Amino acid sequence: MTPHRAAVSRLSLLALPLLASGLLLLAACEGDQDTSEGIRYMEEQALTLDPTDRTIRPAATNAPLAVSPAAATMSAVGDTVVFTASGGRPPYTWGVGNAEIGSIQVVNGNPCVYRCRQLKQNSVWVSDRNNTAAAATIAPAE
Repeated sequence: MTPHRAAVSRLSLLALPLLASGLLLLAACEGDQDTSEGIRYMEEQALTLDPTDRTIRPAATNAPLAVSPAAATMSAVGDTVVFTASGGRPPYTWGVGNAEIGSIQVVNGNPCVYRCRQLKQNSVWVSDRNNTAAAATIAPAE
């Protein structure tokens, strides 16, 4: 037997007890239906299980979806303003009323950076997973 094959054989023999103990542990947990500790932890940490993709996320707040600031003023072409969404149920989707007047760049879903292309009125909107929406207005400085 080659040294490599002997090492693999010894490793396999060591792995069998670990595999067996793992299967026993799994079988022991199978019948355990008490999830109160996990539920209590999730409630304390304000977490929720999303059934659509089975991920744990921060719990949605009862706060309505909002954009901050609610209004912005642009003094010159090229000016920028950062809009932030809060409340509602992430993830957020952003849009701009008229892309010829201003553009947006979304940073990891939130916040959104608006860049002025023309000194005219415009708007930025955000929607959430529940399809609720909020908007902010953008106006030229007088």
